[in-house]
Amino acid sequence: MTGSVRVELSARRQSFEARNLPHLDRIHSNALLLLKDPRQAANLVVETYAAAYQSWDAGRAEYLLLRDLCRIMVDLFYRVFSAEKQVLKSESSDAVKSNAPMQGFSPAGPVEDTSGITPENARNAVGNLPEDIRPVAVMYYSARFSCLEVAEIVGRQRELTKSMIRRSRELLQDSLLGGAGGGACVGISAK
Repeated sequence: MTGSVRVELSARRQSFEARNLPHLDRIHSNALLLLKDPRQAANLVVETYAAAYQSWDAGRAEYLLLRDLCRIMVDLFYRVFSAEKQVLKSESSDAVKSNAPMQGFSPAGPVEDTSGITPENARNAVGNLPEDIRPVAVMYYSARFSCLEVAEIVGRQRELTKSMIRRSRELLQDSLLGGAGGGACVGISAK
C-alpha cells in the first residue's frame, strides 16, 4: 500500500513540476518587482509554489496555471509579506520618520525623451509604488494580464482595478518622466 501512495505522490509531483516550473522565471521576476529584497522575493516564490502544490489539480487548463500562481503570490504578498513590513516599520519608527528617499530611488528631473529610462529605473519606480497598488501594476505591466484578469488575481472589482492601474501609471510617469507626461514607456491604457 505504501508503494502505491509513493507512486501517486511522485506522479502528482512530476505533473505539478512539469506544468508549473516553466513559469518559475516569470513568477520570480514579478516577485522581485513586488519585494525589492532578493531574499524576500525568493521566499515569496517558494511560498507561492508550496501553496500551489497543496491545492494542485492536474486537470487545470494550461492558460490558468500562470494566473493561479500569480493569484497565490499576490495573496501571499498582501497577507504575509506586507504584514511583516508593517511590523518592521513599527519597530523602527525612527527610520520611518526620516525624510530620506527610498533606497535605490532618485526622482528624475523633467525629461522629454524616454530613451534615458533604464530597466533599473523602471524596476525602482515600480518598487516604490504604494504597496496597495504595486501588485496591480506588476500584474498589468510586467506579467501582461488584462485588466479583468488582474482584477481576478488581486481579488478586486474591475472598476477599482482600472482606477488602480491609472493611478499606478500616473505615479510611474511622475517618477520616470519627472511629471512631464507623455507616458511613452507606460502608455498602455487600462481596458
